[in-house]
Amino acid sequence: MNDHTGIADLIREVKGARDNIVATDARHMRLFEEMKTESTRLGAALVDTQTKLAKVSADMAESATKLVRGRKRPSTGSLLSSTGHMVRSATSSPPAPSTSPIILLCVIR
Repeated sequence: MNDHTGIADLIREVKGARDNIVATDARHMRLFEEMKTESTRLGAALVDTQTKLAKVSADMAESATKLVRGRKRPSTGSLLSSTGHMVRSATSSPPAPSTSPIILLCVIR
């Protein structure tokens, strides 16, 4: 009878181990499904964020283009130097002869 109780104990241990394996496998499958759902959600959030960033980037580029196009260019071809003085660009026409009274006074003397 001793052999029968040993075999019965062994059968109970095998059944208990099998039940533990099935329960653990079920927990792993639930965890896997939760991770899969969360991964899908985060992937959608990532795509949404990337789409928003692309839109912001395009809006900024459009604003910069409008800003550059909206600047008024000097009508005489003059530009401001780094010190704030007016200088003529190389492509502008030469200055007209001066007829200021100071120059005329210098010529007369």
